[in-house]
Amino acid sequence: MPWRLDHIGGQGANPTEFGFEEGQDRSVVLRLRGAIPDQAHLPIRITQNSKHKTLPDFTVGPTTGNLLVSQKFRERVEAWDSVEHTFIPVTLRRPDGEVWVDRYFFFEPLAPIDNGIVVDESDVKAVLRRGEVSHYRSTAQRPRLMWRRSAVGDRHLWNDPHLPRAIVVSDAFYADLKEHGVVGFQAHEARFSEDETSLS
Repeated sequence: MPWRLDHIGGQGANPTEFGFEEGQDRSVVLRLRGAIPDQAHLPIRITQNSKHKTLPDFTVGPTTGNLLVSQKFRERVEAWDSVEHTFIPVTLRRPDGEVWVDRYFFFEPLAPIDNGIVVDESDVKAVLRRGEVSHYRSTAQRPRLMWRRSAVGDRHLWNDPHLPRAIVVSDAFYADLKEHGVVGFQAHEARFSEDETSLS
């Protein structure tokens, strides 16, 4: 059984809130999804606004479009998934100006699985523009997603291009995240359309 990963909280409700460092080029950070900033603009500089002394491994960054992940999360993804995803380096400062020793990244999942979601069996609705599907809109606060097993194949982390923020992992990878103490997400059950319970 696959699992959809949601960061805990959200913009304004996140246990660790962040902001762009003064002078940071927001046009670089608020880029179109999948466009990687030029090396001259890296690392992207952000500051922790809260006084929390620990940070999650999987959380929302300064905007809801930026998924901030730890080095630990990156290592688990690279150990498991067959796709080379993008991890954009971040310099993360504490409120006192000190830089966090742990490395963090903005995470961009690549190679989305087109036509992976079975729309009629999921809590999503296709939004059309000019007669073509633009994106899926969730019809529930925690949408139930049904996936085509044949489309997912041997992937261990994936999403759909029409619902890019819904990041899904295999049962085996989810167990590995828990085993390695990766924290900061809530896991919600998803399903495969065929009678298969796990992706090994």
